[in-house]
Amino acid sequence: VFSTTGLGDGLFDSAAICSLKLGHPAAKLIVCAHRKRQSVALHNPCVDEVVPFGKSPVRQLRLFWRFRRERPDLVVVLHVNEEVYPLAYWINRDAVVTFTNLSERYSFLAAHPVKVRDTQHAVVLPLKVAQYAGGSAVPPRMVYEVKADELAAIRIRFANWIDHPYVVFQTGG
Repeated sequence: VFSTTGLGDGLFDSAAICSLKLGHPAAKLIVCAHRKRQSVALHNPCVDEVVPFGKSPVRQLRLFWRFRRERPDLVVVLHVNEEVYPLAYWINRDAVVTFTNLSERYSFLAAHPVKVRDTQHAVVLPLKVAQYAGGSAVPPRMVYEVKADELAAIRIRFANWIDHPYVVFQTGG
């Protein structure tokens, strides 16, 4: 799954990522996220691996060779920078699933273009793509799970806040 734009778009894509994992539970779900904004993917419990994405030609070539060797069965392109479309095509041109309205310039590179209306919420758009790609129906809500060690560090750092009635520290949910 490519989700390479900002943190907000990464959150919008998080439900679609969970949809794909639930629809393909035995598959290894790899999210390729921008190297400086991969924290959302790292906090999604449905993600098996996060691969950093970089715009430089050297980073693009490394990604190409890595994924070309593994030859993924499915390449899902969600909220991305333009340069992802040719890369996704080169990885497995017969298995690229993406929106058609986000980048009309490169829509011809999608083997399976999913037509969605721009007027829909940014969480619903990637969900439609995921469901087209065999994902399960899930609620259109963003997924971000704080890890247990991070929560423990917060509890230590802000120990005097724990008894405050308006502060709740919990994982999952």
